[in-house]
Amino acid sequence: MNNRPPRILLTGCTGLIATHIAELDSEDIDLILTSRSIPEFGSAAFFQFDWNATSKIQTFLSSIKPDIIIHTAGVTSVDYAEQHKPETDAVNVQAVQEIVAWCASNDCHLVHFSTDFVFDGNKGLYAETDEAKPISYYGQSKLKSESLVLGGLQNAVVIRTVLVYGYSRQLSRLNFPIWLKQQLENRNELNITADQFRTPTYAEDLAQATLDLALSDHHGLFHVSGPEYLNVYEFAEKVCQVFDLDADLLKPSATKTMGQAGQRPLKTGFNIDKVGNTIGFEPLNVMDGLAKMRSRMISA
Repeated sequence: MNNRPPRILLTGCTGLIATHIAELDSEDIDLILTSRSIPEFGSAAFFQFDWNATSKIQTFLSSIKPDIIIHTAGVTSVDYAEQHKPETDAVNVQAVQEIVAWCASNDCHLVHFSTDFVFDGNKGLYAETDEAKPISYYGQSKLKSESLVLGGLQNAVVIRTVLVYGYSRQLSRLNFPIWLKQQLENRNELNITADQFRTPTYAEDLAQATLDLALSDHHGLFHVSGPEYLNVYEFAEKVCQVFDLDADLLKPSATKTMGQAGQRPLKTGFNIDKVGNTIGFEPLNVMDGLAKMRSRMISA
């Protein structure tokens, strides 16, 4: 890299994970941002691009010439993926195939994001060595993308994560605590699943781990999440505690009664020993993560 800062292309820059990674920008990296929509922040160079335009991807990447790509962009809604399968294939699979091909030809380090939804949910607290068996079209598309990355590149990193939460002023979509807060402040009763178990992940923790892995020589598959295993209803109760919301408006419900288009695995959550041993990852527990998120919202 000729002693210059590595050029990092960060995709999906209006999303929760990427906005927190962008905040870590420093003189040690040359950060380039891209997304389909134009972000409100302008601290780094930005190029608008739609990953659905798969035939243009390699030309676009050649115009940027990144040393590292952190690829957070993709179809991430389980229900949307189930209802828009051709778009999901294009963005989550075909686009990744083009990125992998470009990285292989240009000695570019790729950090690619995946999900706990590659598992069937029969076990919980999955390690990287556990067999993936997705039960939704979204999960299937992400597992295909993982195979493309790990099968096509020797130095790539795939990060699987779980139920990411946090706050940024320029979020393109709501995450669970923010959605919950808005609904409860409007006094809406909510059915919340009590049979889905996760390890919720604070976005700042995930962002730092991502950058640490991107700038390292490590490669392969990493599970990166929070340390605390609880069900979504319990997570909602903790949101109520931190944000002083009325938990009596929460109604514990079974997933099968929710009428969702995409099937959700009941028990996911991660064993994070590997990433902890590799880069010293020590994420916040849920209460501390939510408290930090609340402080960010107050100071915004």
